[in-house]
Amino acid sequence: MKKLIFLIMALFASNVQAVEYVSVGVMATDYNIPAPIDAVLDSNTVGGELAVGFSVVPTWLSLELALSDNGQTEKTVGLITNTLDSESLAVLFHGRVPVGPITFHGRAGYSLTSFDFSGLTTTDMAPTFGIGLSHQLTPHWSVEADYLRRNHDIFGVPIRMEHAQLKGVYTF
Repeated sequence: MKKLIFLIMALFASNVQAVEYVSVGVMATDYNIPAPIDAVLDSNTVGGELAVGFSVVPTWLSLELALSDNGQTEKTVGLITNTLDSESLAVLFHGRVPVGPITFHGRAGYSLTSFDFSGLTTTDMAPTFGIGLSHQLTPHWSVEADYLRRNHDIFGVPIRMEHAQLKGVYTF
């Protein structure tokens, strides 16, 4: 299934014309760690994201590459301090519907995320999707608010990462 999705993305990418936008933002992440692991690890972090969008269908559809530092969280239980740190590289379709100065949008694709849990590292690829809206400030600048979700499995534990993002976007 994953190979099929990447093949479809590659076919769409052959239509890519140029860099359409660049965005940078801050995000709050909730790892949604299930019990009993949540007792030894805090699940809320703050991180950042840098993304580049390539036009597939101008104004309506882009192929986005996003690199995010999902933030690091730690919690001390007794004498032991547990940490969780992660970074993600996402390939997403970014569809938009402009309505005046407001644009509603959705994202869907896959994220490759690297996790470091107190020195134990692993990588997982997971479906990623989100919704949001943006407001056009000038012909080139807009501000965007998003909700993004990644469903990962690390060391056999399901982790539902939820991100609330606020980004500045420069459109070429």
